[in-house]
Amino acid sequence: MNLPDFLTSRCKDPVRPAKWGKVWLVHHPEQICQVLRRPLSFGKGGELWDAVRRLLGKSSLIAMENRAPEDFSRWSEAREKAQKLLSGVPEDIVHRYAESLVQRLSRKLGTGDVVDLRAEALRYTGEVILEAAAPQAKILTPDLLRLADEAMGLLTPVMIGPLLPWPLLYLTERKRFDRVCEDLTELLQQVGVVDEARDELITLLVAGRDATAAALTWMLLRNGELNYSETLRSYPPIWFLPRICTSSYQITDSAEDTAQPGDVLLLLLYSAEQLHPSQRILSFGEGERRCVGADLACRELLAVEELVRDRGLRFAPLAKKLEPSGDITLWPKDARVRVGGDVLDGA
Repeated sequence: MNLPDFLTSRCKDPVRPAKWGKVWLVHHPEQICQVLRRPLSFGKGGELWDAVRRLLGKSSLIAMENRAPEDFSRWSEAREKAQKLLSGVPEDIVHRYAESLVQRLSRKLGTGDVVDLRAEALRYTGEVILEAAAPQAKILTPDLLRLADEAMGLLTPVMIGPLLPWPLLYLTERKRFDRVCEDLTELLQQVGVVDEARDELITLLVAGRDATAAALTWMLLRNGELNYSETLRSYPPIWFLPRICTSSYQITDSAEDTAQPGDVLLLLLYSAEQLHPSQRILSFGEGERRCVGADLACRELLAVEELVRDRGLRFAPLAKKLEPSGDITLWPKDARVRVGGDVLDGA
């Protein structure tokens, strides 16, 4: 069983969170939102967030604390800067690379060739990010994107490995993860992307690029439900959010569900949709730490959705059953397809 479905299976009660040692599996949408709206009650410390800071850097908006006044001021400035950059990405950049993606897919129409939608989606979102945020790094694109992919693949066992009953996986993958982080830093130094600029670009590449590409992959695999907002609701690309209690926090009306300082709350966004289907889209978070790249992600998804629909492209998955992988981003286990038109394989 994959990790997202495994953790969902641990959530037996329809309302109360499951408890696993010092880890609380929070799956009810309203409880998740309540936690996200109270950033001052939760921190980003310990092994969970050490791995994130190791990859993204201390200046990354995602890894920054914002509880103390001085931290909040620094975080607010970084957030405003990132929001300005991402919301300012011109439509012509988005549509140019969306058109390029759909043209590549169209060339496979009726050929019987196998296409990896994951690789194509990552190429598309990576091209948009690099063009908008660091055009000087475009010469590094193949190596840069390869390392970013490797880092994201290692982040799950390194980040939550110590909480799960297979610590050996954590120990073996941590060394590989550290090496990849160093390689990313050294590669960007070659084109003068260092310090805060390095942290900002890596954050966009491994968070914004990966999450949007995963959502795009699910959207295309769903064919008849070619709707980006529905895809984001059903398959939140960031499927869990960890928060560490800095003070006691009562999760439900029951005093038994009170997390203590140092306890970890795993907010299970994927499980929330599986167990409590609703119209609420949790993919971008909630409250003041809501994802600053939400607008750009939606624009990227909508651009491809419209082009694919206009050209009548359909995708026949090779996998008999679509199920998620256990990566930190909610990818399908197998995103390989063959490309057809409005009618696939004579069906």
